[in-house]
Amino acid sequence: MSNLVSRHVCLFARCPPCRSFSPLLIKFYEKCCAGPDGVQIVYVSSDRDLSSFNEYFGKMPWVAIPADGAGAQLKQRLAELCQIRGIPALVVIDAKTGHFVTDDARNEVTAAGEDVSKGKELVSLWKSKEAVPFDRAVFNGGQSGFSIRKVIMFFLSNPVYIVGMLYFAKKGMKYLADLGEEDEDEEELVRGEL
Repeated sequence: MSNLVSRHVCLFARCPPCRSFSPLLIKFYEKCCAGPDGVQIVYVSSDRDLSSFNEYFGKMPWVAIPADGAGAQLKQRLAELCQIRGIPALVVIDAKTGHFVTDDARNEVTAAGEDVSKGKELVSLWKSKEAVPFDRAVFNGGQSGFSIRKVIMFFLSNPVYIVGMLYFAKKGMKYLADLGEEDEDEEELVRGEL
């Protein structure tokens, strides 16, 4: 870890089912974080066992906290210190001071997408932010309030919900159309009685 001294560090916590963010983060890391002044990512595993850790981590271009022994205690302390409430999570810290930069990095990386210039701007933004001690940090759990962007990003990262919404929209439209037909039948019935 001695090569981390001059860098900002992103602590990446994820769970085995959270596979949609990892490919984007790998591309971001490879295209926007390389070089001596870049950002290092440290994988903080939530894998259930060592074989799951090895399978996932074997595909990753970054370093990791060991999955067993003292690493487990360190991971627990980091999760508490960074107030990680949900995963995947990406928390940026200043490696020189150990101070907090942001816990909204997952949303920021997702918003940058695969746009390299936006990704490099994001890294520059992290470096320009004032890092604060963890006891003065304002945590938002990677959630910076409601926004339409978050809703859109949620649905884009969970396409099965889009299919579900389309299904229910179609059912709803059919239901409304059926109600309209019933109203027309009732009107004809009333006219016929007059």
